Amino acid sequence: LDRDLLRIFGEGYYERVDYALVREDGRNTLRVLPMEKSWGPNYLRLGISLESNLATGASYTVRAAYQRTWLNALGAELLAVAEIGNRTRLGVDYFQPVDGAQRYFVGASAGYERQSVYIFQDDDKLAELDVYKLAGQVLVGARVGTLGQVRLGWEEAAKRGGISIGPPKLADFDVHYGGWFAEMDLDHMDRIYLPRSGWAAQGRYFGAPSQG
Repeated sequence: LDRDLLRIFGEGYYERVDYALVREDGRNTLRVLPMEKSWGPNYLRLGISLESNLATGASYTVRAAYQRTWLNALGAELLAVAEIGNRTRLGVDYFQPVDGAQRYFVGASAGYERQSVYIFQDDDKLAELDVYKLAGQVLVGARVGTLGQVRLGWEEAAKRGGISIGPPKLADFDVHYGGWFAEMDLDHMDRIYLPRSGWAAQGRYFGAPSQG
């Protein structure tokens, strides 16, 4: 019972999950008392990332994300993300369970990204490239008990880049590709942060039959 209550609480929809044993009509009745969060079900998150090293200098990223949950009775979710800084990104993800227990689901995502990439030779910075990427994917997936998820889908992407700082002999590039991917994300750690025991496994395969 404790494990089930912790699992329900861990779904993130409740502020408190408690239970009581009640004597009614000569019978002992177990009464579960969930209390939904007083905030939500939609969330706005803000964050900032600062990074510095001797090779590339300092970088920063400011991130904002808006998440809408329980868009329908099956628990659909929508996540919109925006980032500015050394990496600029706009993205949207949609998650739709297909059964009430959320064992199976479908999803779709699309995003645009601009990032600076550095080219080094013998610890010397030769050039800086601006890389632009536009990508989208559709997928189907399944929950693996309480361990995590497996997903299968199709991804389509276009990527181009050019020299912003550096010798002009480095050629620009412009590629387009699409292909199938398979992913798994499993976690059996006893804690989210600083776990003491458990295991975790992640894997991804992507194959593009054609590239333009």
